[in-house]
Amino acid sequence: MAFGPIYGTGDPWVLCVGALRQEQGMDIDRTINEYTRVRQPTYRLFASRVQELLTSLLKSGGIECHSVTSREKDPSSFREKITREGKSYVDPFEDVTDLAGVRLITYFPKDVDKILPIIEKEFVVDRKNSVDKRKTADPSVFGYASVHLVVSMSQNRLRLAEYAVFSGLKCEIQVRTILQHAWAEIEHNIIYKSSQDIPFELRRKFASLAGLLEVADREFEVLRQDETRIRNQIRSTIGSKNIRIPVDMESLSFYLQNYHNEKEPKHEAVSSLVRILSDHHVDSIELLDAMLSGDALAWADREVKRIVFPCDSSKRCLLRYALAVGKCLGIKRESLGEDMHCAALAGDGAARPPSEAQRGSVGSAERVVQNASKKPNIAAIKSRDGPTTPVAQILRRQLEERAGHRGGDHVPVVPSERGNQATPRPR
Repeated sequence: MAFGPIYGTGDPWVLCVGALRQEQGMDIDRTINEYTRVRQPTYRLFASRVQELLTSLLKSGGIECHSVTSREKDPSSFREKITREGKSYVDPFEDVTDLAGVRLITYFPKDVDKILPIIEKEFVVDRKNSVDKRKTADPSVFGYASVHLVVSMSQNRLRLAEYAVFSGLKCEIQVRTILQHAWAEIEHNIIYKSSQDIPFELRRKFASLAGLLEVADREFEVLRQDETRIRNQIRSTIGSKNIRIPVDMESLSFYLQNYHNEKEPKHEAVSSLVRILSDHHVDSIELLDAMLSGDALAWADREVKRIVFPCDSSKRCLLRYALAVGKCLGIKRESLGEDMHCAALAGDGAARPPSEAQRGSVGSAERVVQNASKKPNIAAIKSRDGPTTPVAQILRRQLEERAGHRGGDHVPVVPSERGNQATPRPR
């Protein structure tokens, strides 16, 4: 094979760089073709199986992730990687360790640390090609923070028929928080894939953002700890039979579980009930409990079966509590149906006045509902102080009087005569 002079010189002895590159290019084409036709489907299946296995392991460990995704490397990305300047691969299928990839995105930094031991226990980790990018030599440097573990199936799994085909294959598992993921995706799009040198100012801004997100990650972790502490306080309080606490998602859910045997109240239903209670000034679990008497709930259960028969209790829609509260407060059923997202209830008409048993079960409810048939959506009464007062405020005042909480700086609030705006009642 003859070669012309290099760089236009007449040098008689020739370097075969051009021919070597041409031969290398042919090898690359052959490698990519083999990957596309033969190996890519196997790597796709391998990544999918690792994803399924990790999802199951995390569920068993009680670890909630934002997402667990998998992919096999795209042929164009494979080509770009093995032809990248400064890189040399003797055997691309052996040397490239991310042909199969799985990414775990967590909500909190500590979840990353919980996941890593699970991966190390269930897979064989290639320590040489794995890296924890959270740990840098210089603590003052901020940047890409993610853990990359290159793994292969353990021998125990490879003995199983469904995993035997993956012998010798490697998969890169990336674990990072959702904030770290957002930074990495944007940085990868702007900097990593750029064909031009990135200005110092831009790199500095990315590093600054990485520092801010690291602080945000820590603060979200603190928020989770605070939320756990508050939840435990609520459970301890309700567990000790003290229900003088505000109504919110956590307190209402735990109250229903402990006082009414609701095993798994649906989040959406609890949220709707909280909104109904808030809109009608039922602002404590104690006040709600005064409304949910046995008679009130027995009536509500009969109504639920009549309106939406057969009632699918598996949905745990909490209609019985909404009906009991609505009857006490005189809320229109159309309104309750809309708030509880129940079309059957929304089309059933206005609430009917409560029975004698229902009235007696709510303290002074004989006065509470005397106008309910005329104004079912208002349900106001004449209190001993004269002006009309919402039911919830009367019940709250009665509870406070019984507990001796009438004194101090507490100022009862009543509706303003000019509308719904509340005004303090003078002593």
